[in-house]
Amino acid sequence: MQYPEHLAHFAALFKKRDLAHFMTAPWLVSSYKHPVWKYNFGFRTDQDLDWRVHLYDGSLLTDPQHLKLLNSLQCWLIASTENAAGPGFTNSLASQAASFRRTLTVIDHILQNAEGLELVEHGLSALTYDVMCDILEQIGTNSTVALSTYDWNNRLADYCMSLLQTTDPEEIEEYLEKYPTLADISPIQLEENTLPIPLDLIPQVRAALYINRMYHTNPNGGLNVNSVRVSALLYKDTLAGKKRLKPLHSILGFIWRKDRFIREFESVPVTNGTPDRMTKRDLVLYRTAFTFLQKISTLDFKLPSKEDLREIAVYKVSGAAMGRFKNVPTPIIFKSIKDGIEFHFKHGPQLLKSYINIAKYSVKHKVNITGIPDETVVSLLEPSIAQLGVQYLGVSTRSSGRDPGTELKESKEVYFGKLRDNAGLLELIGVYYGAIQLLVGATMAKRGSELRDLDPTNCLSEDKSWLIARIAKSSRGQKGRRARNARPIDPLAAEMVQTLIDFQKELIEVGFIDHHLPLFSSPGIIGTSSLTPCDVYLYYKNIDLFCDYFEVERDSQGRRYYIRQHQLRRFFALVFLHCGYGASAGILQWMFGHTDPAHIWNYITEELPGKELRNTLSQALSERIASGGATHYTDVIDLIESKFGTRSVAVMDAEKLADYFDFLMETDQMTIEPVFFESDTGLRVDILVVLRKKDELG
Repeated sequence: MQYPEHLAHFAALFKKRDLAHFMTAPWLVSSYKHPVWKYNFGFRTDQDLDWRVHLYDGSLLTDPQHLKLLNSLQCWLIASTENAAGPGFTNSLASQAASFRRTLTVIDHILQNAEGLELVEHGLSALTYDVMCDILEQIGTNSTVALSTYDWNNRLADYCMSLLQTTDPEEIEEYLEKYPTLADISPIQLEENTLPIPLDLIPQVRAALYINRMYHTNPNGGLNVNSVRVSALLYKDTLAGKKRLKPLHSILGFIWRKDRFIREFESVPVTNGTPDRMTKRDLVLYRTAFTFLQKISTLDFKLPSKEDLREIAVYKVSGAAMGRFKNVPTPIIFKSIKDGIEFHFKHGPQLLKSYINIAKYSVKHKVNITGIPDETVVSLLEPSIAQLGVQYLGVSTRSSGRDPGTELKESKEVYFGKLRDNAGLLELIGVYYGAIQLLVGATMAKRGSELRDLDPTNCLSEDKSWLIARIAKSSRGQKGRRARNARPIDPLAAEMVQTLIDFQKELIEVGFIDHHLPLFSSPGIIGTSSLTPCDVYLYYKNIDLFCDYFEVERDSQGRRYYIRQHQLRRFFALVFLHCGYGASAGILQWMFGHTDPAHIWNYITEELPGKELRNTLSQALSERIASGGATHYTDVIDLIESKFGTRSVAVMDAEKLADYFDFLMETDQMTIEPVFFESDTGLRVDILVVLRKKDELG
């Protein structure tokens, strides 16, 4: 058929496409007809996609009787990677890869529920409108498909309990005795635990996993579950689930280094425990996976009806209420930063110089630092550090000359008394690292993983005014390489960072270490002749030491605020909202590297995800009202009274008030946003609240 010249470029849209059209794709390396596809979206090596999965009738998907079902899934997958706006692969390879992954997730959901759908009998026509809605609802129950589509937490817990039942109890006891670290559960592991396994069984479960070779080594020297190996067993009849990495659970991991770190008090929870659902934007993309079935509607397959596909294309997806992070009251973080800055000026560089003196002695005499007698250690200290009262290399260190039978950690009262009496050098260095981490974390609004990965050889610009970090979650389409960005850094924070850079440089020069490690790699508190590579455990252990050393405030239940980086990210925005309230340009320049408040807010919105931004605005407004600003927000108080039956906001806990604001924003009854003013007295940031009347809610 000939088309008019002015319509010729639309010809591909009108051309009827047959099966052959969907048998090739730029990313498909192998033959379409091969049972194991090889594909590549710019990876270093080709990846496998094995279609030989078992169905509920005992047959394989690749058996001859299922040819049309197999082809319908394969053509759907290829069609989903085409440009959504038309035929062909004019979209980027990164977009194709993302769509490929989402469609595979949906297909895996179908395969896992194949019997209930009667997939063998009905093919993809089993996907009615209601079924497709249910699949989207299930995918949306969590922001991670490993937890929604694959139910990883429950499946992993069931597997662990089953493995425990089938492993020889005597062998388990033998391994627990041989490897006592299998029984060590750290405070951070307790804090992060979400697995439905009784805590008293965790040591035995770890032993069973270790005996059955279900662990692999992490870069930090510890071990955790090999999620791919376990997935190969749990999801053997899926296409992607059996090979994808799954979230690790720190409660199942352990480290060989004997570091029985404890905290002085129980921690204030860092979240409210509400599961985090998938965002509306991501759910819309999963909905699109179904609409791609329209591209193969002319082929001879059993498919959803055209009417159902039209309806699912306009199905209104919705995310549930987001879980709130527990915020640390702003005054607590301000005081912690103040304490950390003073600690830096009084002791920081001299603590590191003392350690370098000990490192030089260790190298010169070819002795492990734990083999140096305490009296020699004290003689090697800088005078100002010796005057602090340091008596040992570390309170938790088994140094030469100390009774081998002495517990490395005594009672809590004794241990934390010695910590605050400055008895151990290594603990004080840990406190100093915690101080630097808090200041850098509070003034940079970076993700914890970005800070833990800072490279001391290039994380500061030459003029020391920019912090250069790899951006988390930026490797897509980069063959695993993460993008980097530079952000203004406060001069004092830069000075502290430079102190740690120089520390590693000197340790290399004296021969104590032979290469650079991540910036926040620090001496372990048990004493080793090297630095401990920075991981999430070490990073927060140093912050926890800081919090216990300076006796950071506790809540009404006696739990201490052990500060976390995601809380400091929101604090960064809170400081802006508070400092901007009548702030001078000098304050904004010192704190944020800019004098234009709108520019700073743009940076904040780039760094903080939307839900964190909403939580931060809620906290800022609640703190402003609770500290005497209620008269400026009478309409807000009226709304709170009508919804929650109270207007006593002046005496209300700021966190409780923030919970009210979160609810009102999630239900679209109010919005909060900053507004910027400039007057003769300087810059000003106010918090604007917009209320929606009942008849406007629809």
